[in-house]
Amino acid sequence: MPSSALVDPADTAPMPAKELIKVGGRCVAFDRAVHIVRRYTNSPDAAFAYPAYDSYPRAGRGQVTHTDLLAPILLNVRHLSLKTYYGLEANLDFINARLRALDEVPSLDRAEPVEYEPLIELLAMLDDPARQVSGVKLTVLTKVLHRMRPDLIPLYDRNIKACYVGEGEDHIAPSKGRSWEAFARVWISHVKGDLSRQIGQWSLLADLAPDRVPISPLRALDIVGWNLGAQAAAEGAFGGSVE
Repeated sequence: MPSSALVDPADTAPMPAKELIKVGGRCVAFDRAVHIVRRYTNSPDAAFAYPAYDSYPRAGRGQVTHTDLLAPILLNVRHLSLKTYYGLEANLDFINARLRALDEVPSLDRAEPVEYEPLIELLAMLDDPARQVSGVKLTVLTKVLHRMRPDLIPLYDRNIKACYVGEGEDHIAPSKGRSWEAFARVWISHVKGDLSRQIGQWSLLADLAPDRVPISPLRALDIVGWNLGAQAAAEGAFGGSVE
């Protein structure tokens, strides 16, 4: 998403609990979430990442091709070097083998942890010296992978971290030295909880996107979470680097 905020201070105004929707440790009134998603998906002159990222051509569900390695540029990854491209290219067989193991796995709100374990194994390549790629951490990797299974693989970046990582209830406590595998496991579990507990609301938000480029409830969660995280950063509630 662009750095220009979609957020306004009213997006997290106190509301009755039944009217709130939750992303990690932050909440937003449902009607404000509607505003966020509708603006992001229905503002062709605003140069948001939708629909460019979501409609970017791909070979098919579940397989990363060379074209897909460039997709993060359309979702606000400003620098993607040739070294990064070639490093990801060298890992395509490994990446696609794990993605094939997810072919029959349902959407994240319905999947059991044992079913999406191949996704954890895939993200754990960030810990493996033999597979680590220059310029690739969880942000870039999830932005390559999400479009393969937009219903199952969540997106991650600094603003999503601001929703999920921190001190207090419903946050993941920061931990120096934690492996990517360990972080991915607990983070995806938290995202799954937010998604499944309010899947009706997230589905309604996803339906706000034009039919020509549909989005998943999980993508709607990312759109709302990105905005809440951006506001957390603006308020000084988050100043850490990306996990």
